[in-house]
Amino acid sequence: MIDVRFVGRVWRRNALVWSKYWMSSFVGTIGEPLMYLFFLGYGMQQLVRDVGGMPYSVFIAPGLILTASMYDATFECTYGSYTRMAKQNTYRSIVSTPVNVAEVVAGDILWAATRGVLSASLVTILLVALGLLHSSTLAAVPFLSLLCGVLFGSMAMVATGLARDYDFFTYFFTLAISPMFLMSGIFFPLGGFSPWAVAFTECLPLTWMVRLARGLAYGKSDPTIAGDLVKSVVLSGVMFYSAVCLIRRRMIR
Repeated sequence: MIDVRFVGRVWRRNALVWSKYWMSSFVGTIGEPLMYLFFLGYGMQQLVRDVGGMPYSVFIAPGLILTASMYDATFECTYGSYTRMAKQNTYRSIVSTPVNVAEVVAGDILWAATRGVLSASLVTILLVALGLLHSSTLAAVPFLSLLCGVLFGSMAMVATGLARDYDFFTYFFTLAISPMFLMSGIFFPLGGFSPWAVAFTECLPLTWMVRLARGLAYGKSDPTIAGDLVKSVVLSGVMFYSAVCLIRRRMIR
């Protein structure tokens, strides 16, 4: 069983630590999506003038919102969580209290998702200020970025449960996160791919997230959105359960 109060205390502990360096953490989180926007979104408009009836900068904008959430949650639940678990022994200190392993993992993932929401919200505000997004449904972006943060935070926590050192995360980012970032349809439509490539991209969680973000950003409904939402929620649950099992096994050793 998971006690929400204890999850909240783990979340609050992480928030207090983060409050000491919050400004520096936002530099990379916001800077990277904006770099892609200006150098690719605006820079390539001379080569790619129109995608789906819209300027290229507008086309890539929704995906950049979810990118901020994905990277923040992933970094927090890999390097951050691994440090707390294996180097600082923070997890062992916490579980010596009435808080159990599942609540520690849930608190870490919830905090990672919260950071993802903050980053995604700031990127959204900047994109609106630049005139790239203006749909009334953008009010739902924080909820989508929360789901994105939980999903990728849970996936990252699985990687943390498997890691034996920081070097392991190089493989995780190289073989999992980077391909998703490049192949999930943020920068180009997936419809022109070969059938096998389309089938591959449909297996990537970020593809589902980007499609949901575009639906909110443009205020358009898509018959696949409901399925994307269900798949994201189910995979989040599976990854969370797997992460708890792996972290508990690490703690017992």
